[in-house]
Amino acid sequence: CLCFSEATSRTAAGEILEIAAQHQVETTAEEYEEIIRGKTAWLIRASCQLGALRAGKNVVTANKALMATHGEEVMRTAAYGENIGMAFQIVDDALDFAPQSVTGKPSGGDVREGKLTPPLRMYRDSLDDAARAAFDQAFNDASFTDSDAERIADGIRAAGFDQATRMAAEGYLDKARAALATLPSGPEQDILQQMADYVRDRKK
Repeated sequence: CLCFSEATSRTAAGEILEIAAQHQVETTAEEYEEIIRGKTAWLIRASCQLGALRAGKNVVTANKALMATHGEEVMRTAAYGENIGMAFQIVDDALDFAPQSVTGKPSGGDVREGKLTPPLRMYRDSLDDAARAAFDQAFNDASFTDSDAERIADGIRAAGFDQATRMAAEGYLDKARAALATLPSGPEQDILQQMADYVRDRKK
């Protein structure tokens, strides 16, 4: 299936881009979006697209109007999946700075791994010149300690940068819901709507 091979290619490219961007404080917001679109969103897009293709396998080929309609539904389902995937990864990046008591894993893992995710970018931008220079040096050198990561995570939560990141994910969720609203109603649509709500509200 073409959509599966394309998703595999895009996912591999996203993972390679992420590796190349590690500990690179110069990574732009646009590059970050390209990374997560590849490493996360395309897999979810393909999963939704394959489901829609499977559901329409019995479309009568002689009915061109029906085929065209189904093709549009497949693309809208793919758009739903891609936007859900983008939102899921952005929320995941916000959760990286939640307390360990909530998520069950150490807070601030992206600091240690050198990933300039949205909450970490907001934190960096909030620093004065001297503090930002020190941050950049430690980020590029991969020299942040566990205590540094905890301190930065505390600062991100105190400033509300984790919640601001969740708000950024809402834009993608709105696009996902808009695509979903154009699809036939039924229990499947209800489940997909619940998935969007889960991505918005997830705590771990």
